[in-house]
Amino acid sequence: MDSEDPPLGSNESDMPSMVEADILKDLLHFWKKDDQQIDKSETSEEAIVFKTPLGILPISKASIKITELCEFLSYSVKYGNQEVAAIGTGTYDKQTQIVKINGMYPILDASGGGASVTITARSHQHLHRTLRHWNEESEVAIIHSHPHFSSFKSQTDDQRAIRMACLLFGGVAIMIIVDPFSNQGVDISAYTIDPETKIVGKVQLELVP
Repeated sequence: MDSEDPPLGSNESDMPSMVEADILKDLLHFWKKDDQQIDKSETSEEAIVFKTPLGILPISKASIKITELCEFLSYSVKYGNQEVAAIGTGTYDKQTQIVKINGMYPILDASGGGASVTITARSHQHLHRTLRHWNEESEVAIIHSHPHFSSFKSQTDDQRAIRMACLLFGGVAIMIIVDPFSNQGVDISAYTIDPETKIVGKVQLELVP
């Protein structure tokens, strides 16, 4: 990540102003290890120690439009065994604590492999500028594929993907993982961080028209 190319959130005023560059460099990479070194097994329900305040907001449930999910599934299937990523836009209701994902935008220049996908600050900035230009809704979700190895979250998902999303999206973040090649059909799970315990756990995901 180039130092002159800082990341932007859905609301620039929500971004932490004192986050060090080296912390962001770590947060803005999902996985940098070789595929053979990556453990994709589901992590235990343990609290993660965050060195940077994330301003996490509670989320009780999430919904996503079927058409948007189908578009991402089509996108992920086209790339076969390669992981792909996208950002979801939508709304957050503070009273009901429900996130509604109404749009899904693939990060086309994110580099992916069989068990990894990397989003740089430059990649996010380019997409963010496009969303802002078209007056899109807030960024509320990060979605990526796990081709052939289920929608279980990995330790790296806990420590980098969902934490990065919370920083960039102003404390509201859903992480959705999809395996379009599951033997049971499409395997999909949604995760969020509990503001009190800091545990990353599953949250109800509803498909809506």
